Amino acid sequence: MKLKRLARQYRRLLQRWQTMPVTITLYDISDVLACSPRYARTLLTAMSEQGWLGWSAQPGRGNSGYLQCLLNENALHEIEHRQPVRETETSTSDFSASSASLPLHSGIKITFYRPLAAITPSLHTNWAERHLLRMVHAGLTRISDEGWVRPDLACAFEHSDDFCEWRFYIQPGLVWHNGEALHPAQIENFARDRLMPEIANIEQAELLGSSTLILRLKTPDTRLPSRLANPAYFLAHPEEGECGLGPYAIVSHSSETLHLRACEHYYGRKPVIEKIEYQATYQLPEKWTQIRIEDYTPAREMVSHASRNAVGILLLAFNMNRPGITPEQRALVNALASQSVAELQAENKLAASSEYFDIEDSKAPADFTVPLPESLSIAYFYTGESDLIVGRLEHKLKYYGCRLKSTAISPDRWYLERGWHEKDLGLAFFQPGHDMEFSVEDRFRNGTMIQTLVSSDIKARVEKFFAAAALSDNYKKHVNRAARLFLNSDGLQLLFSYRFSVQVSSALKNVQFTPEGWPDYSRMWIDESYTGPNVASVIQNQKQSRAYSFC
Repeated sequence: MKLKRLARQYRRLLQRWQTMPVTITLYDISDVLACSPRYARTLLTAMSEQGWLGWSAQPGRGNSGYLQCLLNENALHEIEHRQPVRETETSTSDFSASSASLPLHSGIKITFYRPLAAITPSLHTNWAERHLLRMVHAGLTRISDEGWVRPDLACAFEHSDDFCEWRFYIQPGLVWHNGEALHPAQIENFARDRLMPEIANIEQAELLGSSTLILRLKTPDTRLPSRLANPAYFLAHPEEGECGLGPYAIVSHSSETLHLRACEHYYGRKPVIEKIEYQATYQLPEKWTQIRIEDYTPAREMVSHASRNAVGILLLAFNMNRPGITPEQRALVNALASQSVAELQAENKLAASSEYFDIEDSKAPADFTVPLPESLSIAYFYTGESDLIVGRLEHKLKYYGCRLKSTAISPDRWYLERGWHEKDLGLAFFQPGHDMEFSVEDRFRNGTMIQTLVSSDIKARVEKFFAAAALSDNYKKHVNRAARLFLNSDGLQLLFSYRFSVQVSSALKNVQFTPEGWPDYSRMWIDESYTGPNVASVIQNQKQSRAYSFC
């Protein structure tokens, strides 16, 4: 089947379900594709072989299967025009052969509820893939455990007195995972083709000699190195998107598994964990904030670790530019949403975190006798938590005679979704990532939901803080002030936040979390001498436990 024709059919699925996991019947899919169920199965098989989606059918006529589109529109456009060869699809046997010589203690395995999309640096990347960007790719800079910006591929960087010119000195001898040397032209092309279009303040990119990258800005920016530490701006091979410069190389990647191996060409300290295996289960998890990591020794005792820096935040926003909802009605909907969260906190142990930005609840109390509109519309970024909250809120609003029309949006469309002006409410799942303060600025300025729903007055006032922050030595202070103003404004409600946790084999040591809430595999190691408690009791405990994963 021709690629363009297959892509046209794939776009129909993408427009209907975006990149969210759904449980759906083959008949429903055939309706979207405007074909017979038999031909729909043929199309799904072809798309799955291309690595575009994950599809797992259940036995029996009419039974639901699991479907998830793995490529967004930008990734599909690149494939149509570049048509990269998926060399990693055929290399599973190589992984098995090379892994056979490795001792069992050198590897770990992770079960995940869905197939993993391409591990290619992009702003439009889901959270699990964004964590893997840190393992596979590397950027000019990185954020240390203490939160400081440090050189990475650049061995040093410096700025002009006015912060309008930055120079990054690239390390010599860098080698891609495929064994090719990093060419100076690739650095310059990366800056012009990737950085300039996505960081609008960069006016010019120039390579001086073979190792000095010069970035000239339109306006001063003291935070440019921090912005470049975002995994979305890491370097990838220009012809092989999953080939990087990070500590782990992708050996095979299919809709069922992902295999990583410690890269022998890595310029930094080689990881102790030699191999990593992801296995897709095609089963939606009951808990989205826990993952389970095991080594290859059976019946290990599992130990829980909670992240200290990875936080998820859920924010409810009213469309302040759409008439029809009074302040009293907003207060009531906010109260019902908070009630929904309180109930779910009791059931799922979600920790409230309005104190993260030192938020004081100064909004007026709700009047539960206020009549609500006959209907309200809400669009929300899909996660397990947001789906539960919307469902609970829908039930509560129905009691007050208000029908809630909900539309789920894939989390990777934070910068892409354009239909917010038609919605009364928006529910955003926000994971700050590598730099809390910078992420707040980035999401406020570039997120289409915030820019559409927030009033022009609040946007102008917040922008003043961001402008002052760009020129200040105390960036964090100004951005925190902007966040407090933003979150205390009418029409916005911080519902809750939580921290991610992980269950790991007790033999795995030095479990350190990345900002995405996943462990940093490159720093872990396995205690070979660990024997653990009584094996029979461990097996019994494992039978009583469930393996969880999050998006």
